[in-house]
Amino acid sequence: MDQSIDFASARSTTVRIGWLWLVALVIPLTGCTFFEGQTDRSASEQAAALAIANRVFSQGRLMPASGVIRIGAVPGDRVEAILVKAGNEVFPGQELVQLASFTGKQSELEIARRRLQEAMEQRVAKGTELEMVLATAQADQEAATAKVQFARDQRTLVDQGSQTIESLRQQVDRLRQLAEDPLTKPLVGTLQLEQQKAQLLQEELRWNSSVAEADQAIAAAELAVKLATQRTANAQKNLQLADSLVPIRSLEAQVKSLEEQLERLRVKSPSSGEVLWVGSEPGELVGQMPLMEIADLSQMVCVAEVHESDRARLRIGQTASIRSAALSKPLAGKIERIDRLVGSPMMRDPNPLARTDYRAVPVRIRLEPADAAAAAELVQLQVDVEITTTP
Repeated sequence: MDQSIDFASARSTTVRIGWLWLVALVIPLTGCTFFEGQTDRSASEQAAALAIANRVFSQGRLMPASGVIRIGAVPGDRVEAILVKAGNEVFPGQELVQLASFTGKQSELEIARRRLQEAMEQRVAKGTELEMVLATAQADQEAATAKVQFARDQRTLVDQGSQTIESLRQQVDRLRQLAEDPLTKPLVGTLQLEQQKAQLLQEELRWNSSVAEADQAIAAAELAVKLATQRTANAQKNLQLADSLVPIRSLEAQVKSLEEQLERLRVKSPSSGEVLWVGSEPGELVGQMPLMEIADLSQMVCVAEVHESDRARLRIGQTASIRSAALSKPLAGKIERIDRLVGSPMMRDPNPLARTDYRAVPVRIRLEPADAAAAAELVQLQVDVEITTTP
């Protein structure tokens, strides 16, 4: 028996099912032979009615399995160039549209990058200068420290000279004692004693001068160390503050912000697929409508809107036949998802006598791979769907 059924008369035929079954039960009981001539006709009608009873009819739409991606941009900008055409294959990250603001923002980014480069070069030069100052201060500090040590060593040598003075002082004291003793006075001359005193005085003056010079040298060296240490500390501090002296961080933040803005102005493909439709031309302002639509057409589905009363008869894996005057042959598929959300149907039944005041359940039907190519040629085509509910 031909399995194709007129969808326009499917619902009216279903209404006649009850009457046909009633007639089939009454005739054997009454023995009436009035319908004997129509036995074959009734059997065929019963078979047709049974075939209809095992099917669910609805409207559906052919869609890519991964959906249709609508490509848009920031409203208010202007389209400068469309880089693809309908039917072109695209890959993830491929630039699709150039916006007018992209060129200006790119110029701003280049200027900001040059400023950052100049600032970095300036920081390097400043750092080199400060490092030289620090090195000089450290060298002066080391030299001053060495001078302090040398001055202290000299002071130690001067202190050793006090032993000579003490020895001379002892000699003067012995000569004085001999000169004052009546027994030894003739042995010590006044001139000898005076010469010894003069020598002691001369050595004391020389020693005192050396001590003063040594102390002054130590003080001067210690002051030089203090000043060199302060210069070293200042040079180290300035070197640490080199980053703040040149606005590197603020320029880096500005470059990063401009790069992010520029990236948002790049209209790119989020995935691989094919361009279905381009709805904009160069020179047009960007509005709320998408600029183009892309989709992966390798896998296709049919989204059917099934009457809420038929939902209980549906099961995952049930087969479906999809027809349309635009298709050269029916497409085959299987139910892969039955939604729980019930709502008003989005597709109008082409039958003018069909009811419109009903609620529907979306049912997703995965098309067979052999039929995906035919469905991909007619994306969003509204079709007639026939789901077989028998096992």
